[in-house]
Amino acid sequence: MRTVFEDKTGDIWVGNYPDGINFFDRSSAAITTYTHDPSNSNSLSHNSTLSMQEDQHGNLWLGTDGGGLNYFDREKNSFFAYKNIPNDDTSISSNAVLTTFLDSQGHVWVGTWGGGVSKLDPATGKFHRYPFDELRKASDSISKSQRLNNAHVWSIKEDSLKNIWLATHSGGLSKYDRATDQYTHYVHNDSDPNSIIGGNTWDTFE
Repeated sequence: MRTVFEDKTGDIWVGNYPDGINFFDRSSAAITTYTHDPSNSNSLSHNSTLSMQEDQHGNLWLGTDGGGLNYFDREKNSFFAYKNIPNDDTSISSNAVLTTFLDSQGHVWVGTWGGGVSKLDPATGKFHRYPFDELRKASDSISKSQRLNNAHVWSIKEDSLKNIWLATHSGGLSKYDRATDQYTHYVHNDSDPNSIIGGNTWDTFE
């Protein structure tokens, strides 16, 4: 079991690693299982599900470890997968999706393992990839740059000022200001007792 999610109707979704998705209908106590079926293009694209988000229409956005981003249309009971397409910068940057987030503007953000961050515009089906620089090593506890400093993103959240916060693997915590297209990086510094406690950040909360 990797993630548990309660939808707007009070039903429970469980993402398993690597056994697909369980859906628990509270009204009937019935459990439905969704798994990848190679013969069905409308099935879940990969059985390892790491994250879930529900949109305003009650449909789900699912991050999988190897199958990209999945959209589940509850009315049609079908999945659609957004996968990385080589040499297409408008596709998702990596098929290993660690986290998904729906922002206040209706965009779907995905944090990946190895591909940094991509943002989907559901209206066009196109992704915007955010550049990253893993070789960047900041000596200060807090610094700014035009690129994310890590390619592995565990969590994405939006604060009340519409800033995007990115929790990374070994790159600390980064705040992205969409108005200036600039990042503020918070990293651990042994010589600064007021710096963030470590390089691996898993989640954020406001």
